[in-house]
Amino acid sequence: MKESLTILAIISFLIIVWRRIRIDGFVVALDVRIYLIASTILYIGIPSLAILFFDLSTLYGESENAKNWYVNISLSIIVIATSEYIVRSGFSRSHSSKIRWAQDRKITPHYIKTSLIVLAVAASAYAAVVLTANLPNIISTIGDRSLASALKTSLNEQYKLMLTMNIGCASIIALSLLNKKFKYVILLAPYLAFDILFLARDYLFIAMVVIFVIRIFNGGEIKMKHGVYIFLILYAVEFFRASWNRESLMAEGISALIQMPGELIGTTMATFVVADSMEKTELLSYLAHNILFFWLPGSLRPEIFTDLLSVRDVLSEHSPFTWGLGGSLLSEVAILPNFMMWIYPTIFIVYSLLYGYIISKVNRYNGAIVLFFCITNVLAIQRGGILYASLIPLYYFIYFQIAFILLNKIIKNSRRQSAD
Repeated sequence: MKESLTILAIISFLIIVWRRIRIDGFVVALDVRIYLIASTILYIGIPSLAILFFDLSTLYGESENAKNWYVNISLSIIVIATSEYIVRSGFSRSHSSKIRWAQDRKITPHYIKTSLIVLAVAASAYAAVVLTANLPNIISTIGDRSLASALKTSLNEQYKLMLTMNIGCASIIALSLLNKKFKYVILLAPYLAFDILFLARDYLFIAMVVIFVIRIFNGGEIKMKHGVYIFLILYAVEFFRASWNRESLMAEGISALIQMPGELIGTTMATFVVADSMEKTELLSYLAHNILFFWLPGSLRPEIFTDLLSVRDVLSEHSPFTWGLGGSLLSEVAILPNFMMWIYPTIFIVYSLLYGYIISKVNRYNGAIVLFFCITNVLAIQRGGILYASLIPLYYFIYFQIAFILLNKIIKNSRRQSAD
């Protein structure tokens, strides 16, 4: 019954999305719910159905209780989220009137373009400097996946590369919409160099989302082949990552072929480890930590939240593997108090509706930027949870606006002084 209802919900969701594409075209791509639901189907829906239909176990050797809990909560989230989408979107008329702002093109003062160019170039130059300064250490990690991952995490924490890249991406998107050109995307090259050297895919995914957002906001057509290209690129990265990590994987009895869809396997196993541990975190501390995460220095967070139990802590203590596991959306559910399991699907829906409302109310350029942050954030949600990642798009948007407004005022004042 559960699996039949879930399959019906997934098929209905796909039909409604296809129907909206035929009616509204690129407008469909502005709906945050589509990306969140689709990623949830991929990350937790498919593993759940595989467990039900094929009685599969992961490499962890989880308990039956953990498997049943995983299947029940994952299918509940998918059924509720897809049902809400189907009811609200499946029987509605065209949504094109809601985004007339997406077609507006007003004359933009030259100093605004200058500010955006400076931000984009500064973010690119900053990444290039960090890459050059740390190149010997980066090269020394080639061949050791664990060292490479640890170094990348350290560099990102120390130099805030993800933050600077997102500010740069927001600037590139605004510039590309102003000029209707893709040429500014080349400024992301230093960040992509990090991914090539670390054999990672985080920055690569962000760069592809930048191109996607620019294309849909400039009225470009999105075809099925574009999705195939993205899939092949990401799968090729996973193949090389698995091949690079082959020795440590084989030590655990895992083939590179099995590890290629490692993102799905890893998140599933992480959930089982956390669920089997039966450990719970304190809800108020968890919420406070996530709210203040982007405003507190990394060195202060452990001192302020001394008793906070995170998913990472549980995995470090209970995971039997020599290679690391990340978190997952359901890992967050497992570590929260039990009553949160019943309201989690509601939080899931509220997140999508809130950001969808913001996108529909702001101007064209800010709408594109918020949508970009929401799409890239689906990975953070699937790796950490809704409560963990819900404010990340807002924080990135605030940081970008602060940087842009300050730089814009400086350039505007300097032009006035020059004119005087």
